[in-house]
Amino acid sequence: MIHPLVAFGSIAITFSSLFAIFLFTRLEVDEFFFLTILGLIGVYTVIAMARDRERYLTRRWLQNPLKIIGKYLFWAVLVFVPYFTYSQHSFYSEAFPHADEFFDFYLKLYLWTGLPYFVLAEKFRYSFRNFFNDPYLRVLSLARQLARRRWRRLRRLLAQRHYQTFIISCFVRLHFMPLMVDQIFFTHRGILNSLASNIWSYGVVVGLLTSLVWAIDANNAAIGYFWESVFTKTRFKAMDTNPVHYLITLSCYMPFTIWATTFLPALMDHHTAVGHVLDGEWFRVVTDILGLTFLAGYIASGSSLYFSTSNLTYKAIQTKGPYALVRHPATLCKVGFFGVVTFKFAAAYTLMNFVAYLLWTGIYIARTICEERFLQQFEEYRQYQRQTKYRLIPGIW
Repeated sequence: MIHPLVAFGSIAITFSSLFAIFLFTRLEVDEFFFLTILGLIGVYTVIAMARDRERYLTRRWLQNPLKIIGKYLFWAVLVFVPYFTYSQHSFYSEAFPHADEFFDFYLKLYLWTGLPYFVLAEKFRYSFRNFFNDPYLRVLSLARQLARRRWRRLRRLLAQRHYQTFIISCFVRLHFMPLMVDQIFFTHRGILNSLASNIWSYGVVVGLLTSLVWAIDANNAAIGYFWESVFTKTRFKAMDTNPVHYLITLSCYMPFTIWATTFLPALMDHHTAVGHVLDGEWFRVVTDILGLTFLAGYIASGSSLYFSTSNLTYKAIQTKGPYALVRHPATLCKVGFFGVVTFKFAAAYTLMNFVAYLLWTGIYIARTICEERFLQQFEEYRQYQRQTKYRLIPGIW
């Protein structure tokens, strides 16, 4: 795991350079909004390769051409499946219409660059660990048992963590990717419109900073679900298999939020509220600064995770930056932000809204407990718990 400051710098370089390109060239953000995903992956890849001290086995060029071609075709199918799903499935095509634009671009990019990538990977990143953790070889093993009708052997393989991790991660990524990509489209377009307008009023600046936080957050999550490579060592090590954990986590995301709010109260609509609790510009400024402070903590926490910003998964553990203070700083800051932006309005002070805030805060806290129950099976995380004792509030809990 890289140092948080390196991650912050990488994100700053990626976003500033690409938004400058959108502003000063003919490249349209509506058409290429996803370049921040690929750009940040590129920057992180350079950093990962520069930090890599592992010794790899010496291999000839094209030592195993059938394996290279097989991996190329295998991953081509895995890239095509989400593209086809997002363009053809009514829910994804209507709720997240821009996800298929990204995968259309990436599928074409992969068809041209995938084969050279696997040639280089087999030549320069071959090790026994990479060999045994290769998803292509695992699926090939499953297909072999299926073809030979070795049902008992097949069941034993499917019971192993590595096989379950690959299968479950495909479904988790298939669902979460369009949510993040679509958010990137709208936040990027809003940010660029604000920058191009050259209007720097107080409200515009606050709105711009808020949009930037959610854009970075969605971008971090997108690469967390999307990217795995032997060059960056970012494969999923394990997936949570507890159905209760999935129920609690997915209830915080579309479309399950719709399902959850059919029988659970939702927070008031912040966009329609106008009257603040206290009159005066000073109160608006103070609450805005407090809200932005929580957002800064939230995005600093998420950005610290490098390629590991993904739910229900285990890739690596961050122990520095905000994670040296508490084990779930992003949850603390997100709950705090929603508290500020809700209760600064007079309309928020109703019994139902208090119940809704407490209920959803409880759900987010339950998510942290579920995450820890899953991660405690790994010694790395148990050691981190001993090092950072508090879950959410320093010195208290």
